[in-house]
Amino acid sequence: MKSSDLILLAPAIAFAGGLTGLIQHANYPGDVLFLITSIALFAIGAATFGGLFLLVRANLPDDEDF
Repeated sequence: MKSSDLILLAPAIAFAGGLTGLIQHANYPGDVLFLITSIALFAIGAATFGGLFLLVRANLPDDEDF
């Protein structure tokens, strides 16, 4: 596994964990900490994916910019 794979794997795990937590929140309606943690993981994962997308897009040559 290359280091670039690990860089993409960490936000993917955070995003998936947060999304799973948000989906399962119906099972724990009174647990505010569970909801806050899920929202934080989801936001961190989404923001990191967005940042990585912008960094990768900025490094593409002009003819490959879709």
